[in-house]
Amino acid sequence: MPDKEQILIALLNSYAKLSLASLHELVSQADYSTYDKDAYLVKEDKNDEREYFLLEGLMHCCNIAEDGRTVTTDILNAPVVIVPHFARTLQRRSIFSIQALTACVAAHIPVSVFDKLRYAHADIGAFGNAVVEKELSRHLKEDTIFRSCNARQRLLLMRGRYPGLENMIPHHIIASYLGITPVSFSRLRNELAARD
Repeated sequence: MPDKEQILIALLNSYAKLSLASLHELVSQADYSTYDKDAYLVKEDKNDEREYFLLEGLMHCCNIAEDGRTVTTDILNAPVVIVPHFARTLQRRSIFSIQALTACVAAHIPVSVFDKLRYAHADIGAFGNAVVEKELSRHLKEDTIFRSCNARQRLLLMRGRYPGLENMIPHHIIASYLGITPVSFSRLRNELAARD
């Protein structure tokens, strides 16, 4: 199995081709943390000063609704660059929580360090732009598709994007992500299973 640095290098290069010098700069600035299932990478409305790279495992972005329910807004399947700091914070406070759904490993770099590297190295700047473009495109497409599809279609789309997810994480989280109740999710799964 590749080590954490190898996974990080492959992840960085999957967004934009980086020079060996730039890769070395980024990797040398990264710290690594492991997260048990249910642990938080960051909590909603808490100070957050890092860029994150999910190397292993599954996490979700979530908010707590007024009634206390956890509302899942995104699912993160490693390896992936987590939404950039500027887009997930307001006045340096996280606008959502990021919680481990399985055991996870993540790399993190302080935003101030990453920004200095981005301005000092053109290819790291291009990497940052590629991450923003990819995330913006993904979120716009998902929002448009999810808003125009019924629950059955959303479930089928989710299954296509995250094969086997239903066997890995709690169903109430998937139901929340799909915008339906856990009871509706169970009913929908049974209907689809009966058709197969």
